[in-house]
Amino acid sequence: MLRDQSPFIQCLLGILLNQIYLKNNDCYYFFSGTGFTWFVTAAGAALVFIFHSANQKLLDYSLGFGAGVMTAASFWSLLEPAFKISYEQSYINSQLNFVLIIIGFLLGALFVYMADLLLPSITSNQLFQFVSNKKTPELKLKNHQDKLSNLKIHSSVRSRLKRNEDLTKQAHLPVGDSPIEEIKEITIKTDERTKWHRLLLLIIAVTVHNFPEGMAVGVAFGSISSANNATLAFNHARNLAVGIGIQNFPEGLAISLPLRSFGIGCFKAFWYGQLSGLVEIVAGLIGVCFVQLANCLLPFALSFAAGAMLFVVFNEIIPEINPQNRTISSWCVIGMYIS
Repeated sequence: MLRDQSPFIQCLLGILLNQIYLKNNDCYYFFSGTGFTWFVTAAGAALVFIFHSANQKLLDYSLGFGAGVMTAASFWSLLEPAFKISYEQSYINSQLNFVLIIIGFLLGALFVYMADLLLPSITSNQLFQFVSNKKTPELKLKNHQDKLSNLKIHSSVRSRLKRNEDLTKQAHLPVGDSPIEEIKEITIKTDERTKWHRLLLLIIAVTVHNFPEGMAVGVAFGSISSANNATLAFNHARNLAVGIGIQNFPEGLAISLPLRSFGIGCFKAFWYGQLSGLVEIVAGLIGVCFVQLANCLLPFALSFAAGAMLFVVFNEIIPEINPQNRTISSWCVIGMYIS
């Protein structure tokens, strides 16, 4: 009995440990499989030590690469297996398979959309300070708006920037104290915070999609002991772990490289890149211990992750890409090809 723990937690841990004890061999194979997928994710994230420079072009290319990886993984690693598994489950009406997967897909997109709305800016700032040990700039918009209203300016920010010299002369201010220079600084800082917010959503989407993949590996290894042909079941589970591990390689890089391009150190970018792979070990442990329940939820979880990833790609990453730089589109295609 654990002290200072609720009966629910103690009961849950007891069931979990009992399942691990009963499936000792399955858990051994499971840790080997999910350990491999995590290792490949960490290996992909380790490439950040090679691409160690931090600049805007690298950030754009890495976002394009990440968009390609996430798009390919959404269709070929999530949606396709979701349909295949749902049709193989005889207890589900075949007419409802498509509807259940669509519901999971829409809920995944809704999850990221709500995270985008409900994620306060102060939370994003705290996460940025925690990851990079840097302070995010605070915007003093009210003070600048007062200055602009006194000058009776009613045009857009872009037009104000073009009339910088005229406004400076009108206000009789030194060049360094010009409100237009302050607006320019505000615009740059706002863009940085917007990019960090989009990068945070990308990390959330990749981490969320790793959960059902880890659960799939856990279910595959957890079914070995009850399979009619244990050798065939093991080969299937092993091939699944290898396939997921291979497509995890660019995903680790898709997280660590944008972090590095944003100015975060190589070691921290690698650390947070490989952390996304640890989710698969936790999800796989649930899958191997509760095979039947996890197998029922797997199609829904896969489609949920696909919806979350595609929403981030089309709502956050693609609008960030510079339309005048076609090289970014090439990196998106490269990411899809590698994945």
